[in-house]
Amino acid sequence: MRILKNSFLKNVAVLATGAGMGQALSMIAAPFVARLYGPEVIGLFGVFGSLTGLFGTFAALSYPIAIVLPKSERESINIAKLSIYISLGCSVLVGLIMLLFGNDIFAILGAPSLSKVAFLIPIAMMIGVLQQVFSQWLIRNKAFQHIAKYTVSTSIITVSSKLALGIFYPNVLSLISIGLLSGVVVGLFNFFGWRRSHRHPKAVDTEKTNSISNIVEIAKKYRDFPIFRMPQNLINGFSQTLPLLMLSSFFGASAAGQYSLVISVLLAPTVLIGNSVSSVFYPKINEAIQNGGNSRALIIKATMGLVVIGLLPFSVIMMFGPTLFEFIFGAEWGVAGHYAQWLALWVFFQFINKPAVAAIPSLNLQKGLLIYEVFSTGSKVIALLIGFLVFKSDIVAIGLFSSFGVLAYLYLILWVIKNSKQGQLNDG
Repeated sequence: MRILKNSFLKNVAVLATGAGMGQALSMIAAPFVARLYGPEVIGLFGVFGSLTGLFGTFAALSYPIAIVLPKSERESINIAKLSIYISLGCSVLVGLIMLLFGNDIFAILGAPSLSKVAFLIPIAMMIGVLQQVFSQWLIRNKAFQHIAKYTVSTSIITVSSKLALGIFYPNVLSLISIGLLSGVVVGLFNFFGWRRSHRHPKAVDTEKTNSISNIVEIAKKYRDFPIFRMPQNLINGFSQTLPLLMLSSFFGASAAGQYSLVISVLLAPTVLIGNSVSSVFYPKINEAIQNGGNSRALIIKATMGLVVIGLLPFSVIMMFGPTLFEFIFGAEWGVAGHYAQWLALWVFFQFINKPAVAAIPSLNLQKGLLIYEVFSTGSKVIALLIGFLVFKSDIVAIGLFSSFGVLAYLYLILWVIKNSKQGQLNDG
């Protein structure tokens, strides 16, 4: 079979264009935002976002990812409803945790001032789940033009709000409020896009979709997601946010802000192209595997395409990080440039592993992915502790963290390719 058909490239281009325009706006505004708010405020916002992200990974037990998989529309709707019901309970639970232990949690993380806004974390979790549910439905229906359009609109609102509030109220509450507003806007855009889809629930037997017994049955059928994918996502999220949280705890919010800026800049290519490839690739490889297609060739070609695209920009950052960051963002962001030199290689491998990660649910490799995440995250924790406690250096810690991360991502890509099949269905 021909691996990269025109429809695939066209859909990637549509998503990449929308993400690119949105990301371009963010990148243009980034130097102004960095100067308006400063490292400490951006660091506090990074800590808040990291905790929200960690709690959000189990908010719906990863069921929304399964919305793309079923052939039946009714089954997909039940997965969406199940996700929302679970997220309500998880949000209430996190709210209680914040009420009882919020002060202690933020004190340990070196950000005690955030205890005043701890109640916003469960709200952000719920918004995130609704956004993900409708987004996955649009991906299922290949409504990529809708996604691209909403991405641009949301970026305009977010960027303009950051600049406006940054002039008058350059504090962490402004950034948190803007983040919540962006989540609500994205959720609403995705919801209306879902409603306009020609395959929305009005065309489905609603009596059967509203049955509690059917939803329970769906929860059992897709139990691999809460059993394997949710813990994997939680561990992966912990791995992603660990440097920021540990930098805040050991060196203060300002160091966390330096790291936050680096990650936001380095992840731009991932948002621009990597996530677009992943969104289009997920339903495509799922369809190919269901039809006995050549999943191995599909993964390899998509991965190598990302290697070619990402090699030059990441190499430039590895060579000239400190100079670039000081010139673009200001002298107070020089430390971020040193972080960037190490982190660029790690993010590059995170960028090129998108096709492999997207293929995992369809290849029934989620149990293996969970095991991988345990060992991968454990090695990164050790790397950071060695850097912080033995060398007492944030730069050494980031360098070790990045090196271990590169080895882990390389192994993941090769492992998925090895376990994919050429021209036949993988039964796991």
